[in-house]
Amino acid sequence: MTKSLNVQLRKKFGYIRYQIRKCQLHKNF
Repeated sequence: MTKSLNVQLRKKFGYIRYQIRKCQLHKNF
């Protein structure tokens, strides 16, 4: 249970970070 939850959280945070990086790149350009 804990391991699966950890993986899900990592995926969610990774996706959020990816979106933030995308926004930052668009703002820079």
